Amino acid sequence: MEIHRRYAAVLLTLNEKKCSLNNAYRLAGAARNTIRDFLGIAELRIVNKVTYQSTLERLGDAKLSGKRIKQEYRRQLGDLLPLVKQLRVAKKLLPLALRMPSIPRGLCQQQ
Repeated sequence: MEIHRRYAAVLLTLNEKKCSLNNAYRLAGAARNTIRDFLGIAELRIVNKVTYQSTLERLGDAKLSGKRIKQEYRRQLGDLLPLVKQLRVAKKLLPLALRMPSIPRGLCQQQ
């Protein structure tokens, strides 16, 4: 998927150039909105490839909407929040907060 290449390019630029996130988007030639819209998909692949692949196979139905697919990836990523936080600190994920409105507040950890 193209989103994985774009996410990786922004992350690499951010870590190599030690620039702001805005400049990393610009230098990598990636649109901020594209990364934001597909953040759950891109990050789940990095955080847990097995879960990413099983979700991809389960959601392979062409009748599903793009919004529904993005919500499912975000839900799967929400189950892995402690690991996501560790990877963000280690700069293996972009320093973005994943907003998950579809997950009840009680399931998300407080920062």
